[in-house]
Amino acid sequence: MLLSRRQALTLGAAVAGGGLSAMLGGCSGGLDLPGGIDVPGGPRPRSTPVPASSLPQRATVAGARLVYEPTRRAAPLRIEPGFAGRLDAWLTDLQARLGANPVATLWGYGAWTPDDGDPSWHHAGRALDISSLRDGAGAVIVSARHDLWRAESAASVARRERAYWRLAASLHKHFDHVLTYLYDQAHRNHLHVDDGRSGADQSDFWRGSRVQVQAVQAMLTHVWGRRTPTTGDFDGATADACREVLDGLGVGGSLTDGRRQWQAFLDATTARA
Repeated sequence: MLLSRRQALTLGAAVAGGGLSAMLGGCSGGLDLPGGIDVPGGPRPRSTPVPASSLPQRATVAGARLVYEPTRRAAPLRIEPGFAGRLDAWLTDLQARLGANPVATLWGYGAWTPDDGDPSWHHAGRALDISSLRDGAGAVIVSARHDLWRAESAASVARRERAYWRLAASLHKHFDHVLTYLYDQAHRNHLHVDDGRSGADQSDFWRGSRVQVQAVQAMLTHVWGRRTPTTGDFDGATADACREVLDGLGVGGSLTDGRRQWQAFLDATTARA
């Protein structure tokens, strides 16, 4: 189902009122662990599909215009207000830590999609697929198009990876559920984020979450220079590397100790130039 929905992107966005009013999303949002059981924090809540007409349109996130990747045109999204507020908070926080050029546009593959029987927070307007952030001149600040840049030179890929995982860290701070290119083939051209588990709160670290642990291992490797295999298992080597980072930050402890350590690790990863 993931592939068929990705292919549907080429058909373009839904049209209403003479303009692009909703963008077709590119993924179902997936489940965190093999076997379809999202163990960390208890069973993951299931989304309740809603019609597009029940959701307000949003043309920006924290002042950045939304752009539909396949058409390269600005396009407002049908998005649930609470989730939109969480996205505003995320991008405002990220911008403060990035410093550099202001983010002028957020490119992606959409938010709300019609219910196709495949459980997804996209059906509730509570998920977003991000492909890149760009400045006012249209230059890419950070790209999630791993499908394009993974074949570049080693030096270029290293720069791309570093920026990608800094972006992923910022998203993991504000949302429990973030899917990267490590999740599956369908996510090699975007980062998926939803608030299905974290809701209005910020995220927590769950050592049983394959998605979160793989992300931590990739951040250690590509941002902190501590080579850590992306096994998805929070083993001794991963825990030790995280502890070294936290000690260096003056925070101490382990990622499993609580939100303070988790958030400090993610903030420092995001800000690490």
